[in-house]
Amino acid sequence: MKTNPCILPRELADALQAEGCQLIDVREPVEFAQSHVSGAKLIPLGQIEARCSELDKTKPLFVMCQAGKRGAAAADKLSALGFSNVRNLEGGILGWKASGLSCSSGSKIVMPLMRQVQIAIGFFVLLGSLLAQEPPSFFTCCDRRFSRLLQTLSQSSVMLGSAMKQMAVSPSRRRPTMPASTSD
Repeated sequence: MKTNPCILPRELADALQAEGCQLIDVREPVEFAQSHVSGAKLIPLGQIEARCSELDKTKPLFVMCQAGKRGAAAADKLSALGFSNVRNLEGGILGWKASGLSCSSGSKIVMPLMRQVQIAIGFFVLLGSLLAQEPPSFFTCCDRRFSRLLQTLSQSSVMLGSAMKQMAVSPSRRRPTMPASTSD
C-alpha cells in the first residue's frame, strides 16, 4: 500500500486560499454536520470508489478525516484510482482546530442512529420496569407479549441500527437478481 504525503493544517489553509484545489472530508455525515472545514466536500470513506468521478484528476486533492487515519486510507484509495496529486491533512480536523483555524458548524446537532436505537430500547426497559410495579392483574395480561417485545428489541438492536444505517447511506444499492433459468 502506497503512503501519500501529508500536509500541515496551515499549509492547507494557504492552499485553499489560493484556490484551484479540492478538499474532501471522508468522515461520516454525522461528524461532518457537527464541524467541518469551509469548502470541504463530503464523500465518506466507504463511497470513495463510487463517487471518485465527482473529482478532478488534474487539480491537487486534499483529504481529511477526524484524526488522519481514514484520510490516509482515502488518499491511498484515490492514488490507486489514478489521482496523482493526493495529500492527507495531518491530524485531521482535530489538527486543524489545534492550529487555531476556523471550522463551520452545523446549525443542528445530529444524533447518531445507534444512539437513537439505544434510547428507544432504554425507554422500553424503563416502561417494562414501571409496568412491573402495577397490580398483578394488569401485568399478567401483557407479560408474555411485553417480554417477547423486549427480548426481540434487545437482540436485534445492533442489526436494526446497522440495517437502518445502510439504508440511509446507500438507498440506491440493490440486491442483484439471478436470471430465471429456462429449461429446454
